[in-house]
Amino acid sequence: MTKKRIIIGGIVLVLLMATVYGWYQYNRTVQTLSNVDADFSVNATALINEFVSNEDSANKKYLNRILSVKGMIKNYFNGSALQFASFFTRATNLTQVELESLKKIVEAELKNKKK
Repeated sequence: MTKKRIIIGGIVLVLLMATVYGWYQYNRTVQTLSNVDADFSVNATALINEFVSNEDSANKKYLNRILSVKGMIKNYFNGSALQFASFFTRATNLTQVELESLKKIVEAELKNKKK
């Protein structure tokens, strides 16, 4: 009888521990990166060029690091100019100077397309 109690008690203990662990994992929160400083601040074009020129070196430098990448995300908008414009006018905190710079780029491209 005591052997049976030990086995049942062990099973109950394992189930209780599994339940507590599951509850902990279910209710944990994701850490925010708002208070974390980037290890590297790099331009998107420079980052791509670094990977193209020497992928192994770039992996050693950037892998498992926090990067602050500045530049245009070309493929995110699936080629849709409307999604692109909507994103940069509503969803970002671009300054007026940055928006004017973006406007100049778009106007230059429009001028090139008309030729």
